[in-house]
Formats: sequence, C-alpha cells, structure tokens
Amino acid sequence: MGAIISKNGADTLRELVNRRDIPEKDLSSAEISDLLRLVANKLHSQGKNLTIVAVGGAVNTVLLHSRPATGDVDFFYNTKTQNPDVTAITQAAQAVAKDQKLGDAWLNNHTAVFLHVGPEFSY
Repeated sequence: MGAIISKNGADTLRELVNRRDIPEKDLSSAEISDLLRLVANKLHSQGKNLTIVAVGGAVNTVLLHSRPATGDVDFFYNTKTQNPDVTAITQAAQAVAKDQKLGDAWLNNHTAVFLHVGPEFSY
C-alpha cells in the first residue's frame, strides 16, 4: 500500500487526481481483459506499441483471482512526469470509456503519486 501524503488525510488526496462524476463500475477479469484489448487496438491504430504495468485490484482480479472484480485498473508507467505516451494511453482509455459507458478513470495512473523519483537503490 501507499502512504497518505496529505496533511489533511485521505479525503484531500482525491484532489490530486482528476475524477469525474461518473461512478466506477466493478470490472471482472474478462471485462478488464476485453477493455485493455480495446485500448491496445486504439493505440496500435495510432502506430503505438506501449507497455503498462497494472497494479492493485486488477492484479488481484485478473492474475491472482483473489477477488471477483475491481472498480478500476491502476497502472504504472516508466515515468511520473507528463509524458506523451501516458497521454496517449489515457486518451485511448477515455475513448473506450465513452464507448463502453464507463467512468473516465477506469484505467488510470493515479498511483503515480506514490512513485519515488530519484536515484536507483543498490543493495
């Protein structure tokens, strides 16, 4: 899990991410796979071949099968900063969201607030 970085607790942490008023829908393993395939198709149609790392509930739902569904798919990318690849991913996800009547944040990198930016650790 991550640590809360706000002095005022979890409620104000929501201000760090762009959430719309459309409620999230619980997504099953099959739905997540289908939705990610649609995002990949949109990216491929733009000539992009990108890799994201899913974390959180999506891993528990799709890979570990320790829960039947999750409300969103959180991902990490190789940077925390504004990036054209992340923009392309989120735009493709928003297009899929519109087509599938999902909230805009069904696929998001909100967990980036927990990424450490700095020199690599060595052991």
